[in-house]
Amino acid sequence: MKKAVIVLISIVVVIVLFIYTYWSSIVPDFEPTYTVVELKSDASQESIYLKKKVWGISSDHQVIVISASGEVEFEAQESEEYLYKTSTPFLYEFKDDLLKVYTRRASPIPSNFDSSIKVEQVVLNNSDMLDLLDKHEEKGVKAFSR
Repeated sequence: MKKAVIVLISIVVVIVLFIYTYWSSIVPDFEPTYTVVELKSDASQESIYLKKKVWGISSDHQVIVISASGEVEFEAQESEEYLYKTSTPFLYEFKDDLLKVYTRRASPIPSNFDSSIKVEQVVLNNSDMLDLLDKHEEKGVKAFSR
């Protein structure tokens, strides 16, 4: 009888470990992922950063910020960073001390943005944005997308 109980307990432990291992491998990690791109000005040698945070069960939430800080993991700060909540690719051009951003909706200008690099927001209607998305490489515009 003792052997039967030990065998039964052993089988249950093996089954529980198997289920745990299997479940751990198929359930996605819900931690946000971060991407940072440094843009360094040749003129002033100052850097500005494009930072992206993506999260959600299907990675369907995204925020992009323009920041003077290169910190990888971040919480968006409206008073210090340009903030864009978008699921489309983020289009931009960077030359000298000017970052030109093409967007459907402009970000409020942060009151405490600490950079000498100028940010210019070009607001496009839907058809112009789709056209630029299709031809951005030809026009020298870069895409910062997922």
